[in-house]
Amino acid sequence: MDVSAAIKGRRSARSYKDQEVESDKIEKVLEAGRLSPSANNRQEWKFIIVKNAETKKKLARIEKMALRVITRFLEGIQLSVRSEDDHGFSR
Repeated sequence: MDVSAAIKGRRSARSYKDQEVESDKIEKVLEAGRLSPSANNRQEWKFIIVKNAETKKKLARIEKMALRVITRFLEGIQLSVRSEDDHGFSR
């Protein structure tokens, strides 16, 4: 498949089957990611494969909590950046 066909044929998936993905498929995807370009060719890839359903649920909860913390942090930065300096200019 050429690049143009791949781009034009791309689709978003929003529902998934409740079945485990085979290890060989996971390894192929990770290998493709490992070979993809990175900033300054640093290639600092680290992958952790989680198959345990309970661990996945715990990670999802942690991710939601972290997202809330980051959002509040960024809102605080936005508020401080919009303050005026000594010369009356908005930053």
